[in-house]
Amino acid sequence: MAERRVGQAQGYCYDDTLSWCNEVANSDNELLACAFLNEHPVGVALLVECDLQSHDYWRPWLSSLYVPVEHRGKRIGEALMSAICAAAKNGGSSDLYLYAATGWLTAYYTRFGWRSVERIEESGNMFEVMKKQL
Repeated sequence: MAERRVGQAQGYCYDDTLSWCNEVANSDNELLACAFLNEHPVGVALLVECDLQSHDYWRPWLSSLYVPVEHRGKRIGEALMSAICAAAKNGGSSDLYLYAATGWLTAYYTRFGWRSVERIEESGNMFEVMKKQL
C-alpha cells in the first residue's frame, strides 16, 4: 500500500512543514520532540495548542507524528507519542487530541488507546478527530 501524503494533498510542502516545526521549537507553550539514531533524526512529533482551526475548542493536540518508512516497526512512533502525552499531562492537560486520515492511521492510533470522537472531511479527504485520556 502506498503511503498517503495527506499534508501534500492539503497543499502543504516540505518548506511549510519545516517552517511550522521551527515555530513550534521556538515556542514557550508548544513542543517539538525528535527521535535520533546514531545522531540521525528518525522521527518527529509535535505538541501544539491547536492543530485544527475548526476545532480550536479542544486543546492541546498531538501533531505531525512522522517516522520514515525505513525506521517503522521499531516503536519509534510509540516513544514519540508517549513523550508528547507525558508533556501534555505535565502541562496540566487531562486529554490530548489529534486528527488523522481515516484508515490505517486511525487503526494505528487506536492500538495506543486513542478513540474517535468525530469524523470530518477536509480538502476531499476523510479524517478522524481522536482523543486520548491522559
